[in-house]
Amino acid sequence: MSGEIMEKLNLKIVELKENKSLKRKELKVLVEHPNKGTPAKDEIRDVISKKFNTSPENVIIRKIESEYGLPKSWIFIRIYDDRKTLEEVEPEYILRRNFKVKEEKGEE
Repeated sequence: MSGEIMEKLNLKIVELKENKSLKRKELKVLVEHPNKGTPAKDEIRDVISKKFNTSPENVIIRKIESEYGLPKSWIFIRIYDDRKTLEEVEPEYILRRNFKVKEEKGEE
């Protein structure tokens, strides 16, 4: 991830909660992305993982809400202490949405 993308996203952490019982941090982030569309989950995950010094594998993007007509998005993020806890807590559809788990197909 280049520093150029980090600069253009203009990330602002609005809310940060420590959830010790579920071994995670819960963030509400405001991202301004002038002259660009809503940033991709992978871009956001990379920026957040670098900012919090963790693996991108431990970062879940729960929701992205873009403001209509404005270059702003509210992003709800969870950062887990480890991958095992993440897989135990997060529903399967959230894991598929975040990590693009490919379903096994029959014989081709």
